[in-house]
Amino acid sequence: MSTVNKHTPGPWITQWNSGCIDVLRLYEDGSFSRIPHAKVIDDFAVNKIRILANASLIAAAPELFAALQEVLSDHDAVNRLSWNDRAAAAIAKIRGAE
Repeated sequence: MSTVNKHTPGPWITQWNSGCIDVLRLYEDGSFSRIPHAKVIDDFAVNKIRILANASLIAAAPELFAALQEVLSDHDAVNRLSWNDRAAAAIAKIRGAE
């Protein structure tokens, strides 16, 4: 099984943009770029809170993926605090508390 990630590296953030929410890759220098095919469309039939929550869940995917990889590879109890913190941070991001 390959360990190479094929997805766009994180972190990802969300941004309102003309009736949709774009999911963007955030770089260390503060710049960002759109992730192709990663947006949540506002169809006006869905509650805006739900639309933002869905976008936040998508944006947290890289952190969730990294935390799960660490959980699966961690056989040492010393490192558990690290992945607990990372998982809690990813959940907080999903809930909108970046």
